[in-house]
Amino acid sequence: MDSPTLTVIEEVNPNSRKPSFSNSNPNFQFQIRRNLTVSILEARDLITTDKKKNIEPYVVVLLNDIKKAKTTVKSGSDPFWREEFKFK
Repeated sequence: MDSPTLTVIEEVNPNSRKPSFSNSNPNFQFQIRRNLTVSILEARDLITTDKKKNIEPYVVVLLNDIKKAKTTVKSGSDPFWREEFKFK
């Protein structure tokens, strides 16, 4: 699992060889960015209903009860997606 990324933003002197990361610099800012990767691989032995012999499964990815992504529709009871969704 990847660790969170820390991006440091600072106004630096172009003539300086190394930026100074001291708290005394009023222009010092930082941002923490987190990325979430969701991998949908496969489903196995999905049950069909009596009315519909051929099923067309798909996966809906919800984040905080909001639809963020959907896999492509496959056919059969053992679909293989191998789809990856990245959230920033």
